[in-house]
Amino acid sequence: MSVLLLCALVLDTVFGRFDGLKACEFSVKTDNGTRGLDLTPLTGVTIIMPEQSPNEAYYLKYTPCANGVSESCYSSGNSMAAQMYGSSDSVGNGILALWDNKQTTPKYSKTSTGADKFTFEYPAMGVTCNNGCYNGRQQEINFICDATADPYDKTRSQFYETPKTNGICYYHLDLYTKYACPVSLGPTKEPTKSPTTNETCNGDCVAPVIIKENGQSMVRYVMGDSTMVKVENQNKIILQHNAQVQIAANGSSAYGPYIFQEYKLLGKTLSYTVDLSSIGCSCNSALYLVTMPGYGSNGQPAPGQYGTYYCDANDVGGEWCWEFDIQEANKYVTATTPHSCDQPPGGFISNCDRGGCGTNSHNVDGSGIGPGGNYKINTEQEFRYSISFESSSINVVLTQGSNTFSYQACNNGGYISNMQQALDYGMVIVMSYWGNTYDTMKWLDDMTGCQGDCDTSGQAIFSDIEIS
Repeated sequence: MSVLLLCALVLDTVFGRFDGLKACEFSVKTDNGTRGLDLTPLTGVTIIMPEQSPNEAYYLKYTPCANGVSESCYSSGNSMAAQMYGSSDSVGNGILALWDNKQTTPKYSKTSTGADKFTFEYPAMGVTCNNGCYNGRQQEINFICDATADPYDKTRSQFYETPKTNGICYYHLDLYTKYACPVSLGPTKEPTKSPTTNETCNGDCVAPVIIKENGQSMVRYVMGDSTMVKVENQNKIILQHNAQVQIAANGSSAYGPYIFQEYKLLGKTLSYTVDLSSIGCSCNSALYLVTMPGYGSNGQPAPGQYGTYYCDANDVGGEWCWEFDIQEANKYVTATTPHSCDQPPGGFISNCDRGGCGTNSHNVDGSGIGPGGNYKINTEQEFRYSISFESSSINVVLTQGSNTFSYQACNNGGYISNMQQALDYGMVIVMSYWGNTYDTMKWLDDMTGCQGDCDTSGQAIFSDIEIS
């Protein structure tokens, strides 16, 4: 290999095709200069979206700037950025677009309303499983600037098909996102702003909270009843009995269907510090995930019984949705339980698995967690709670000083694999503190030997939430 070729390869690897930009940064020439597009914040996002009429049975799965999805009917490559699949076909039956390391460059234009738009038109990709598109499928992806959409607006964004020409099927994704708003790039790129917590937060918004996400401190918002919930030091959430909160991306004074922060957690670890010292027998301090908002039978977001757009796998509030109970705990025990549903997330769901695939810590190791120094994790003191969402396993690790207690949740590979669609779709963090009589909570803690009804004077405390 020549020295010049070696240098070229090094430059290409480090600087990205000699333009001095990162892999997901694009400098687009226009009649009035250049526009910068930085899709880097979307590299960890998997977008799942139903196709518009007339092919509502099909879905798009798209990962910007990465080949992160599998496909069964490809003619080139073995992974891609965009695939299409049917409602009963989780692997996929159509290749739409490969991430081609910036060989396809975007074109800049404006929409009819004046919004900035960057268009990627990928070449037609051959398929082997669909004779209807006998000359291939072609994907156009439009990134459209919406400064309020983080990571993207699920209402306005759409996946649709236009008429086939010469055996080529044409598919389009219009993605409304704040990351399509033009930015400066390279050496002159503006530094990432530090989080601030002076945004307006009133009404149903309790307070801002800082959550560390992929190494960056982000301002999120605690939604709930401020008479029952408080936030201390911008990182600690304290709940009174019968309180529930959700984490929102926007500090809205009133509940709405699209205010929530939806975390895509497959391949990630969620960690936080928890204090169970005042959570007694028959009480339940819970931190869990749901695919809010819930949807009604008309396919539209439904506010439910409480007007919060809440949903879960037990139809609480009148709306079903996917749920992942990370922690249902008191000082004697904790349980971790994923709950799948009969329909995919992001639309109307008619039924879910109420019982779920649960793992109770006491059944794993009776000395794992409990009040007192004879337990590995002494719940009279706070400890760190971590859960890792792998493709084939769910791993829970509790740490307190040099002590560790760990277990695998839901020892059912098929169930865990099915839950990936919810973790890919995006789930909202919910915290609650509930419980009443011994009989109604004995499913959680009866095996520990604790006795008595819930003492409601305690507080459920969560702090230092981090996603990595």
